[in-house]
Amino acid sequence: FTVTNLPSGAAANTLAFYRGTSSGTGAIINVTDSLIIGSGGIVTANDGSIITATIDGTNGTYLTTSNNAPLYLATGANSATGALEIKTSITGNIDVIKAGPNGAKFGGTNQANTFTGTLYVNGGSMLLGKSSGVNALAGNAVVRSGGILDLDQSHQIADTATVTIENGGFFKTDSYSETISNLAGGGMLLSETASSANTFTVKGYVAPGDGGIGTMINNRVGTSSVFKMDTNAVFNIELAGNGATFDRMDFYNFTVGEFSLTNNAINLALLGTKTPGTYTNSIFRFYSDNGTTFTNSTISSGLAIGTWSTNDFASTPTISYNGTSIDLTYEVVPEPSTYALLGLSGLALAAYRLRRRNR
Repeated sequence: FTVTNLPSGAAANTLAFYRGTSSGTGAIINVTDSLIIGSGGIVTANDGSIITATIDGTNGTYLTTSNNAPLYLATGANSATGALEIKTSITGNIDVIKAGPNGAKFGGTNQANTFTGTLYVNGGSMLLGKSSGVNALAGNAVVRSGGILDLDQSHQIADTATVTIENGGFFKTDSYSETISNLAGGGMLLSETASSANTFTVKGYVAPGDGGIGTMINNRVGTSSVFKMDTNAVFNIELAGNGATFDRMDFYNFTVGEFSLTNNAINLALLGTKTPGTYTNSIFRFYSDNGTTFTNSTISSGLAIGTWSTNDFASTPTISYNGTSIDLTYEVVPEPSTYALLGLSGLALAAYRLRRRNR
């Protein structure tokens, strides 16, 4: 079929498309008022087609699931560029899970997605391509290894959202601007094909590694592709207690002006066994290419030390700007057990001396 108009209150456990053609118009399903998916999902078959299957509907129509079940989007295992586009609104307190190597897209004009759960991109690309300023994503997103979250228009994500890019995951912004609350993880933020000025803004925090020490890569390929920290936004940096590893942000293909700071703080936490000593680590590094040749960022201010534990650090850590890097120097205090051993040693020595005097 080419176009099918669903009846009012349409429901299915799983909706599957086998497109079966490599040219012309792909399958289109028009939602009359609602489409309820049960415990299954929406699947596009492995037919080698490049035609996109579309779920459409006028403003006010919606797609959701039964009993708050996750909505699974599985796109066929082939090399085709077409797969699935959902234009009608997705609603409900549900997660959306994108799997399969092919692409899917949230499209449409005024049909904002309002689902409040998390979007998980487990494989392939998930394009956010509604009209600029219309939310394709109201909640949070997690991009896992092999997954790509891809902007296809500006301002697709709610300003309150947290986006986590896990190791091996990608968040492509290209030529589009976006504002989110928080950015976390050890994956890559990539403006791969940016051809015009754009700004990616974080309002809350950036947490490289997100719960574990790691490196977030910010690949600013393009024209004036700016990564901006909003006023009072912070970096949450974790450091190993022995100074050997630490959270870091690497900027690849960096051009002066592409990292914007506005009175931002660095909050520090120490992980693992503490080894007393003074350590200096580069928590921001700037490269003119993909991590080979350092380049001067010209950044000389904009950061301050925020929160840190007096139980872990002997004094307030310091920040230094060194052209190609921004470095953090800190002194780790011994473990409490070390203090106890020193104390016991001191008492033992005093007792020994007292006994010698009393002989």
